[in-house]
Amino acid sequence: MKKGSVILGEETIKMLPRIFLAGFVLFFIFLILGVYLARDVRTEELEHSLLIKRLFYDQNCFSFTDERSYPGIIDLNKFQEERLEKCAFKEKIGYRLDLKEMNGDSIKSVEVNKKITALLDFCDTQKKNFQCYQDRNFVLVEEQGERRNALLDIFVVIRDEA
Repeated sequence: MKKGSVILGEETIKMLPRIFLAGFVLFFIFLILGVYLARDVRTEELEHSLLIKRLFYDQNCFSFTDERSYPGIIDLNKFQEERLEKCAFKEKIGYRLDLKEMNGDSIKSVEVNKKITALLDFCDTQKKNFQCYQDRNFVLVEEQGERRNALLDIFVVIRDEA
């Protein structure tokens, strides 16, 4: 018997535990990747947050601007449905903005994507195919060069993608 064939046989026997260990590790890597990639990622809350930030910070929305944009100060002339549809519109998101005096009297109300905001009536009872969010923010209202305190109630409905 040649000496090389004996060494080859011993190496094969030593390789079996290593191959088993490598297969075991690969199996768990693929298992973990499969679980990670198969999970459902919900982004509705992130979309809600980004929508509100866009409404407040974008000068093309309702924030007051002179030389710069002032987040938290609402220009009443910009608080219009057409303008907000151009600023922040998505097919699956509808929102209603209620601007109120500090005593609760309504100043102005705007709805964007009325087909989706119609679901606001069902937010308390059924949330099967959509998610509802509500925020209240203290704001200043700019009207004819004067500023006053106000509250902005934001109601957002995000339809689940099917």
